[in-house]
Amino acid sequence: MGLPLVFFALLSLIIKRAGFHVTPGVTHSLVSMVDVATLLIFGPVAGGTVALISGLAYLLLRAFRHQTRPWIETLEAALFNAGLKALMALASGWLYTLAGGGDFLVAGLSDVFPLLVLFATWFTLDHLGWGLREGIQGGPRQAMAFLRAVWPTSLLVELCPLPAAVIVVFVYNQGNWFVFLLLSAGIVAVALVVQRLADAWQQV
Repeated sequence: MGLPLVFFALLSLIIKRAGFHVTPGVTHSLVSMVDVATLLIFGPVAGGTVALISGLAYLLLRAFRHQTRPWIETLEAALFNAGLKALMALASGWLYTLAGGGDFLVAGLSDVFPLLVLFATWFTLDHLGWGLREGIQGGPRQAMAFLRAVWPTSLLVELCPLPAAVIVVFVYNQGNWFVFLLLSAGIVAVALVVQRLADAWQQV
C-alpha cells in the first residue's frame, strides 16, 4: 500500500471516529464520502482495501477502548464489516463501469448517471448488508426495526454527502498536496461539527 492509500486509510479512520450514534451500536459518519472518493481515484480493489482496513481498525480500536462486548462478538462484527466493505467496493465499482463510468479525470454530463449508480449501490449495499445481519441475529422484525431506525439519519449523513466525493477526486488529481491537505482538514472539521450537532440534538 503506497503513501497516498495510507493517507486515505487514515483519513477514513479519522472521519469514522468523528461519527455519532442514533441507534445503539450503529455509527453514522461522513466516511462513505472518503471511501467512495478513494474508489474513484484508485479503483475498486484499492478503494475496498482502504475501506476494509479503516473499518476494521475503527471497530477493533473502539472495542479495545470501551470493552462493552465480548471480544468474539467484536471480532465477528469487525470481520463482517470488513467483508461487507470489500463487497460494496467491488460491486459498486463494477456497476459504475457497467453504467459507462471510467477514469474520473474530467467531469461531464456523461458522468452523472454512472456516479448516481455508484452512490446508490454503495449506500444500498451498506444498509442491506447490516439489515441482513440484524435479520440473521433476530429475524425479519429486528431487521425492519433496524432499517427504520437508521434510515432518516443515513439519508442525510451518508447518502446526501456522497456527491462531495467528486470534489475530493478533482482536488487530489490536481497533484497539489497542500491544497488537498487543506481540503482533508476541512472534511475532518465538518465531520466534527456534525458530530457535535448530533450529540447536542440527542441531549435536547
